[in-house]
Amino acid sequence: MVEGTNFFLILFVGALLLATWVRMSVTHRSLRTAIESRAAQQSSEAEAEATIAQMVTQVSQVADEVNEALSSRTVALEELLRHADRAVTTLGDRGVSGRLVAPGKPFPGGRSTLDDFAEMRRLAESGMNTAEIAQQMHRGREEIRLVLDIATGRDGSDTPTTTNGGIQGEST
Repeated sequence: MVEGTNFFLILFVGALLLATWVRMSVTHRSLRTAIESRAAQQSSEAEAEATIAQMVTQVSQVADEVNEALSSRTVALEELLRHADRAVTTLGDRGVSGRLVAPGKPFPGGRSTLDDFAEMRRLAESGMNTAEIAQQMHRGREEIRLVLDIATGRDGSDTPTTTNGGIQGEST
C-alpha cells in the first residue's frame, strides 16, 4: 500500500509539475507578445518624436526665412519712402503746385497717407484707370501713377507715355 501511495504521490507531483510548466509556458508567450508589442509601440513613438522634431526644425527655418524676407522688404520700403520724400522735396523746391504734406503728417480730411495709398491700390485693383482714381481722390494723375508704380515694383520706365486718347501718363 505504501508503494501505491508513493505511486499516486509521484503521479500527483508529476501532474502538478506538468500543469505548472504549461502555465509558465502560456505566461511566457503572453509576456513575450506584450514585450514585443511594447517595443513596437516605443519604436513608433520614437519615429513620431523624430518626425515632430524634424517638422519643428522646418517650421523654424521657414519662420526665419519669412522674417528675413520681411526685414529685407522693410528696408526696401524704407528706401522707397526716403526716395519719395526726396522727390516731394525736390518738387516743392521747384515750386510745383499740388498738395504736399510733410512726411508722416495726415492728408487733409484726417486720413493718413497709408489710408490713401491703400485706397489707390484698391481702386486700381477694381479696374479704375489712373485718371478715374485721380479724379475720385482729388489728386494728380502722376501722383497716382507714381504710387501705383511703387506698389507694383515698377520704376515707371515701362509706363506708356501716351495712351487712352493721347492723355500723357494714362493707362487703362
